Amino acid sequence: MFGKRSGRSNSASADGFLAIVEFANGCTARIEINLASRLGSRTGWVLEGATGSFRGDRLFTETADGEIVDEPIEKPPFPAESLIGQLVTAWRGEPTTLPTLADAAEVVQLIEALEQSLVSGEVVRM
Repeated sequence: MFGKRSGRSNSASADGFLAIVEFANGCTARIEINLASRLGSRTGWVLEGATGSFRGDRLFTETADGEIVDEPIEKPPFPAESLIGQLVTAWRGEPTTLPTLADAAEVVQLIEALEQSLVSGEVVRM
């Protein structure tokens, strides 16, 4: 994981940051936030992989001839059960799709490693 703060030359504080996270399976996540930007051209989720890319509810793939084709992707259905319903289900000890404390701990570890990289300017391994 690597993190870097960024800012305008006339600003005393950081306006944004870049985080690059490389996962064990070879997937790389690149997160850029720039609060001072006036451009919204790179908003939302962008996923890039070996066989295709995703942005703005569209899948981009390359044909055998090298042509880039994009097609819409249907959004998955939202769970019919409400948050309250899932909390009651969890309270009964039944399986739910709610995040666990272990999930939260992993997110905190990721954020702490990012902060360590931002301070040191070095890559941090988890």
